Amino acid sequence: MNETMWQEQENPGVGLLELAGDLKISSAQALRTHLIEGLDRFERLEFDLTSVEDCDLTALQLFIALKEAAIKRGKKVCLRRELPQILQEALAQLGLSVADWDPCGPPEEAQ
Repeated sequence: MNETMWQEQENPGVGLLELAGDLKISSAQALRTHLIEGLDRFERLEFDLTSVEDCDLTALQLFIALKEAAIKRGKKVCLRRELPQILQEALAQLGLSVADWDPCGPPEEAQ
């Protein structure tokens, strides 16, 4: 995973995380840290994963856990752009699809 950080967006409470490179077990701790930081800071977490080149089950489990935690906290997790084919295939291996992940529509004001 290339080094990255959350970007605050124009609308209050909205953060964007653009990830690139490989999301694998070797980068799982750094990814987990970024995801927790976003969950603590923002009401709406937007992801751009178009530059992800490879992904393993560990990274997908982190995203699934993030989505569940966000729902429990009344927060939103969404995808800013279409997922690359490698991520679509990885989700399919878990019995999930891109349809299980919300696309980012226009941001609402954070409460």
